[in-house]
Amino acid sequence: MKKLKVKLLTGRSSTEGSNSPGDKIDLPINEAVSLVSSGQAEAVNKQAYEAALKSIEAKKLEDEEQEVKVNAILQKETLELELRELYRAVAVKSSELNGVILNEDEIEQFVTTSMEGEEFKGEGE
Repeated sequence: MKKLKVKLLTGRSSTEGSNSPGDKIDLPINEAVSLVSSGQAEAVNKQAYEAALKSIEAKKLEDEEQEVKVNAILQKETLELELRELYRAVAVKSSELNGVILNEDEIEQFVTTSMEGEEFKGEGE
């Protein structure tokens, strides 16, 4: 795990012990950035701190992009399921209006061909 050296501006206690203001300690990057951002510490190496901030921001953007992609896939799948149900209802209602009874295979064929954008040709046609 990468670490970043900080100079504490306040006292700090952890499971590893306690530190006093002015102590210079190595901390995991996220913890060090959090302390510096909240004014509880100063980065000893400003360039390393800036690089850590950029790295954290890049990771955050990457995570957000991934979340957007996952949500888009889930939304697409949900819409496809809803569309299948609508096509199913259209097949049943259309057959009723035309006085034709479609079996489950014909309904599924209508749904599938409609989802693919093809024109359905039932046995009654």
